[in-house]
Amino acid sequence: MGLPDSERVGKALNFLCDSDEPYARASAQLEAAELRVKQVREVAFLEATGTQAERAARANQTPEALEANAELEKKVYQKELLKARRATALVLIDVWRTLEASQRRS
Repeated sequence: MGLPDSERVGKALNFLCDSDEPYARASAQLEAAELRVKQVREVAFLEATGTQAERAARANQTPEALEANAELEKKVYQKELLKARRATALVLIDVWRTLEASQRRS
C-alpha cells in the first residue's frame, strides 16, 4: 500500500459516502443486540431458582443467553470493522490532502 493517489482518494470518498447507511444500520443492530441480551438474561433470571447470585449465574448460561451473547459479538465485530474501514479511508484522504498541499508549496 503506497502513497495515495487521486483514484484511491476517490474510492475512499465513495466508500465513506456509501457506508453511511450500513454504519448506521450496524449501530442500530448493535444496540438491538445489547437490548436482546439484557432481555434474555432478565427473563432467565426470573425463571431461575436459588440465591440472587445463583439465579444470575444460571441466567447467563441458558442457551438463549449464550446465543444472544454470540449474536452480540457478531454485531460488535461488524460495527467495529466498518468503523475501522471508515477511519482508514479518512486517514488515506488526510495523507493525500497533506501531500497535495506539500506539492503546491514546492
